[in-house]
Amino acid sequence: MIPLASAFFFLMIFPSCGNAAPKQIGPVFPETVFTLPVIDGLKMDWVLAALDKQPGWKGKNTSDMRFTVDAKGDPWFGNGDTRLFMDPVRNLYFRVSEQYGDFVFLDGGDHLVCTDKYLGTPIFDKAHPKTDGGMPLLQLVKLVTLDKKGCRLFAGAGKTLYIVAHNDKTGQDEVSVLASGGGKPPAASKILGAAGHITALAGDGKRTFFGIGNWVMELPADRAKPIPYFNARKPVTGLAYSEKTGLFYATASYAGFASPKFQIKFITSPNPQIALRGDSLYVRLNRTMGVVRISGAARFRKLRWNEKKPANNAGAAD
Repeated sequence: MIPLASAFFFLMIFPSCGNAAPKQIGPVFPETVFTLPVIDGLKMDWVLAALDKQPGWKGKNTSDMRFTVDAKGDPWFGNGDTRLFMDPVRNLYFRVSEQYGDFVFLDGGDHLVCTDKYLGTPIFDKAHPKTDGGMPLLQLVKLVTLDKKGCRLFAGAGKTLYIVAHNDKTGQDEVSVLASGGGKPPAASKILGAAGHITALAGDGKRTFFGIGNWVMELPADRAKPIPYFNARKPVTGLAYSEKTGLFYATASYAGFASPKFQIKFITSPNPQIALRGDSLYVRLNRTMGVVRISGAARFRKLRWNEKKPANNAGAAD
C-alpha cells in the first residue's frame, strides 16, 4: 500500500500538453490542473487533443454533445437532435435514421441507443447503403420497447446496461438493468426507485452507485436498501466503476477517486466527463473534444491515508 498523505504529487498546467498537430486552445486551459499521484504503472496521455475548430461540426459549440468511449478505447461524441455520431480519432462520422435521446457502448462492443419509444442498435446496411448530408446513414433496429420517455443510458462494467427513467406517477427516478440470455429476448428489470433526481450512475450489475445531489449512494448486491457512500460536497455529474478499479466521480469543477475510507480529486477542470474502459479512465476536458487517458486506474486503490478520516467526508473538496 502507498501512503497517500506522503505521496509526491506533480502539477500539470495546460496548455503544455505535448506537440500534438492540431492547434490547441490557449486561454481556456489554465483552468485545468492535474494533481496525479506518482505511482508506478499510472500514466496519462492524450487520446484526442482539444481543438479550437471541431472537424465535421462546423465550429459549433460541442458542450451539449454526449461523450462516451467504445470497447476499443476510442472516444465518441453524439447529438441526438441532429442525429449525429462521430469518432474523431478514426475520422468516422454518421447520422442515424431518427432522433435519439442517449447512447452508450458496452465492454463487449454493443452500441446501444434509446429513443422515446425503444432501445435499439444502429446498423449500416451494406446491401442498400444510404447517406444523409454526405455522411453514411445508420438504421436503428429495435431491441426493447420502452414504456417511459426521456430514458437515460449508463454503461456498467462488462455487458451491464442501466436504464434510468422518471416515473411521473410516483415522482421517482427508476433504475432498471437490461438482462438477456437463456434464449429469451432482452428485458429491463427494475432494481431501484429513488425519490431524488439521479444525475449519474455506474456499477457492474451487482454493486450499483448513483448520484443524487452532492451524495453518491450505493445499492449493495442484495439490493435491499441504498446506503450513503460519500459526500462529494458538490452535485455529482458523473460516475465510473468496475470491481478492479473502484469508483471514480465527477462534479462540475473536478474529477476524483472515491473509496469508503478516503476520496481524492486529481483533475480540476470545468465540467469534466469520465468513462472507464478496462484499466483506463478517459476524461473529456473543458467542454471541448479534448480527451486524456489515465492508464493504470486500478492503482488508485493502492492509496491510503495515514490517519483515519470520516467515511462520508474524507478528502471531499469544498
